[in-house]
Amino acid sequence: MKKFVLIFSVTLMTTAYAVTTTQAQTSATVTSYNSDNNVEQINTFLDGKSYRMRLERDKLVELYIDNQQIPATEWPKYDSVIRKLQEQLKKDRAQAEKDRAQAELDRQQAGRDRIQAEKDRARAEQDRQQADKDRIQAEKDRAQAERHRIQADKDRAHAEVARQQADKDRAQAEKDRARAEIDRQKAEADRKLVESMVDDLVAQKILTGKTDDYSIQLSDKVFIVNGKEQPTALHQQFKAKYLKDAAKTINVQRYNGNGIHMNVR
Repeated sequence: MKKFVLIFSVTLMTTAYAVTTTQAQTSATVTSYNSDNNVEQINTFLDGKSYRMRLERDKLVELYIDNQQIPATEWPKYDSVIRKLQEQLKKDRAQAEKDRAQAELDRQQAGRDRIQAEKDRARAEQDRQQADKDRIQAEKDRAQAERHRIQADKDRAHAEVARQQADKDRAQAEKDRARAEIDRQKAEADRKLVESMVDDLVAQKILTGKTDDYSIQLSDKVFIVNGKEQPTALHQQFKAKYLKDAAKTINVQRYNGNGIHMNVR
């Protein structure tokens, strides 16, 4: 397969003619190159003239100026132009090779950039999906936090109610403790009162002993010991000593040698 290379260059050249003054001119050069037979075709403009040269293996074989073929015998007149064009051709060829190499590098870089762009796009999509998941989770967390806050408010209110109830219970316990202490003191006083009364009954020989079974009933109206009503004088004596309040009643019963039921009211 034949391979053609087209080279276009704009160069600033200094061209010297054997019969003209040297001056700086801008030329546009178009070069075609066939790699199979090493043929190069150069078309360029210089100093208002067009040049077309054909080279085979870097050797000039045809020269046209303004579309007029120049015989080989006259080529020496244009040696300086030909050399400059050939030098420019070499430079253009080298530059074209550099450009081709750079283009290949650019193509490879573009491929890498495309792959990286695909990776970046995939990563961006993953990040977007993760952001959506994070947003959804944040909404769930916010809702859960709100539920926890509401529950905390309820718990705090319940704790306040419980605290107030505990204060009431503590106050009631204090009252109950104080009442229990009063009751204990009264029970102790009643016990001592009954013991004293039993001692007096034993001393009066109405009871044979403190450990015997007995029953005693003493009020403003009656004084009965073991079912027997006692004399009025003894009633008055015991009433004066043990019934400070006329409305008071003492009922005591001992049974089975150790159980005592006592009611003083």
